[in-house]
Amino acid sequence: RATDAAAVGRVIGGIVDRVVAGLVPACVGLDDDESASMAGLVRETRAALALLGDAGHLDALHQGLTDVSERERVHGLLQGVATRILADAAVIDPVDVERSVSRHLSPAVPPLDAAAFVEGFLGGSGAVLVHDPVLLGVFDRWLATLTSDSFTQALPIVRRTFGSFEPAERRAIGERVRTGEAPATHRSEHRLDPERVAAGLATVAALLGRRS
Repeated sequence: RATDAAAVGRVIGGIVDRVVAGLVPACVGLDDDESASMAGLVRETRAALALLGDAGHLDALHQGLTDVSERERVHGLLQGVATRILADAAVIDPVDVERSVSRHLSPAVPPLDAAAFVEGFLGGSGAVLVHDPVLLGVFDRWLATLTSDSFTQALPIVRRTFGSFEPAERRAIGERVRTGEAPATHRSEHRLDPERVAAGLATVAALLGRRS
């Protein structure tokens, strides 16, 4: 209790500087297990710095995460985690978030890498899909364009991701798909398309491990 708070602050500042400087190199070239471990460390670091309430420390971490989200040879899971943290912190606006997600889910990205990004971005919470129909539409279109083999490859990861959502979130997402709100291409109202709704419901059932 008698420790000089200013001295502790300087120590923490030095630690944060070293963490940020080494963040990108530490995230490059990791396998699935190493990336999952690093993702947990990144989330814990962000939470700890948020508790400290130092805007400078958070800004430095966010800059490092921006590099992680854009760097080649970084596992999709880590890119998804980085993008979600930046989105939640309003470091990137919703339009740029949608562009980033669309880029990581483009046809040029291998399905397993794209599925890993989805897992990292959604990170146990489907709230972003409940509240942003345009972003939900991005995921809907990605799933709809996968070939049968690619869908089979990606399904275990995506199902695990959706299975981590709260039941209320899964119900809300299913309702959005059922009512035709999910496959939006821009922020405006549109009419219900029965064929798309049927296809969407079948996809949601597969993700949740249910028979249609």
